[in-house]
Amino acid sequence: MKEIILELKLIKEKNHLNVLAAANSFYLLLLIIPLSGMGINFYAINVTKILDIFGFGIIFLINSIFVVTRYLNNLKLTSDIVYKEVPLRNRKREFVKSLILTLFLLFISVTLIISSYGFVHLIIMKLKFKQVIILKMIEFIISFIIVLIVVSFVYKYSVPVLISFKQSFIISFYLTIVWFLISSVYQFIMRIIKDTIFDNEIYQVIMFISFLYVLNYVIILSFVYHYIKVKKWNNVKGIK
Repeated sequence: MKEIILELKLIKEKNHLNVLAAANSFYLLLLIIPLSGMGINFYAINVTKILDIFGFGIIFLINSIFVVTRYLNNLKLTSDIVYKEVPLRNRKREFVKSLILTLFLLFISVTLIISSYGFVHLIIMKLKFKQVIILKMIEFIISFIIVLIVVSFVYKYSVPVLISFKQSFIISFYLTIVWFLISSVYQFIMRIIKDTIFDNEIYQVIMFISFLYVLNYVIILSFVYHYIKVKKWNNVKGIK
């Protein structure tokens, strides 16, 4: 564990992970700012809000797909920097792959959201008001599963080395837990800010950008952790 922490520090200093996290956060802001302008409330994050994008018109949808593609492609470029022993991937070819992945994830996400949305409404018809806690738990579990599936695919096709779906799923499971924890802390802090004298849009914007930055930093750290594990395994096997 000490070796992993030491190498993590070396990689952090050499590759300037904070800059990489900031660059990835920029692409998310390019997507989120227009969505926020359309009325989507990111201070109360809800996966079902994805469906609202389709009501903004085809041009807006195409732009959103392009920005998401750029973000996914930037994750690949980030992982290429981390996996320094692996040859750089062709940028044009990887961009096309990122576009295909974006369309695939959009289809999967919408399918899961619509089916789960119908499932939840069927439960609502049978549940009484006093059982609303159960309903909230079901909604949380469904949201967690959808995010986990999306993150698993993104992670598998972001790293430049072969990684099994099992490995990707395990890493993505922890990433999704961290995602929800960070989101919960963020929403808690936002409630405090709104309920105090600091109820100011500037503070809200600063907190939201900080949230995106921390989230992307955690994703990059997961790349670094997997890289260290792969490097350690190759050294044991005598592979350069």
